[in-house]
Amino acid sequence: MVMMKLLTWNVRGLERKEKKSKIKRLLKDRGIDIALFKETKKAFMSEKEIKEIWARDRMEYTTVDAEGSAGGLLCIWDPRVFQMSSCCCNRRKIDERKVCSRRDKGMNELNDFVDRSKLNDLPLLGRRFTWCNATEGEKWSRIDRVLVDPRWVESFNLKLWGLPRVMSDHRRLLLMEYERDWGPRPFSEVFGNVNSKLKKVEDELHMIDLLAEERELEEAEKSRRREARVEAGYLTRMVERLWFQKSRLNWNFYGDKNTKYFHVLVKYRQGRNEINTLTVGDVVVDDPCRVKLEVLAYFRKQYSEDWQNRPVLVGLFKSVRDSPCFDMLEAEFIEAEAWAAVKGCDGNRAPSPDGFNLACI
Repeated sequence: MVMMKLLTWNVRGLERKEKKSKIKRLLKDRGIDIALFKETKKAFMSEKEIKEIWARDRMEYTTVDAEGSAGGLLCIWDPRVFQMSSCCCNRRKIDERKVCSRRDKGMNELNDFVDRSKLNDLPLLGRRFTWCNATEGEKWSRIDRVLVDPRWVESFNLKLWGLPRVMSDHRRLLLMEYERDWGPRPFSEVFGNVNSKLKKVEDELHMIDLLAEERELEEAEKSRRREARVEAGYLTRMVERLWFQKSRLNWNFYGDKNTKYFHVLVKYRQGRNEINTLTVGDVVVDDPCRVKLEVLAYFRKQYSEDWQNRPVLVGLFKSVRDSPCFDMLEAEFIEAEAWAAVKGCDGNRAPSPDGFNLACI
């Protein structure tokens, strides 16, 4: 279910009436709640002009006037969906046509601002680039980006889509918050929720401690407390290793799994690696049920064969039945052998898509 839609676009001017009407139709068809326009090239925009663009009956807006024929920002939103508490607007920009030293200074200041604010650059879906030179169509670049606060990444399931280029050499970027049901995750079915198990054990330890404050514990209760402590320690390490595996970063440098950085990074990686759509022929499939069926059909075809007659091995083959090691080839695996094989694997490798690495076993 879609909850919010935000459109950002380097529109390259809002002078022509025809262009304004097309933008209004676009905002209406897409159901846009918030629209952010760059390069309006308007030294001043009246409320009447802004209403010619906005497709809804209610609106709030803020603008940054252009300097001559360059720059200009326009932000419009539906107050029923979004409320602005404060705003900071200025004409600061980075112009690559300036001398190299000034450009580098501006770029360094921008990078420093992004780092200090811990902003996240959302991955672009559906397209690789956002800009193309309009004349030749040979130069491509991703110069349009959406940077969001980590709290947005934690609170919303955001997807950034690149739309076709129309009326500008820049693509329109559509930021959406939505949820789609892909069914249960494998680790929930097989392993259960580790955090729930850890909380249950911790609650049990708390209850035993309360009993110990009232009376002397019995031997069975003391034994259970020792077992619960061991189990709690094991589950705690499992959760930490799981977060470490998902983050894939230097543990000692960034700290433990409780930091907000780890949670934001994991959610960012999940969004970047998630399969949202498949292109089958000339058709784009985005329904979860159809995506699953297309994936199943693809791999079923890959692992099937249409041979009418399979090749048969012919010739003389030496039998191994007379070998003294023959019985070992058909012997059943024992638990010690299986456990030795697991321990011999790299602890950071995950044997299945559930997210648990071998260090958790």
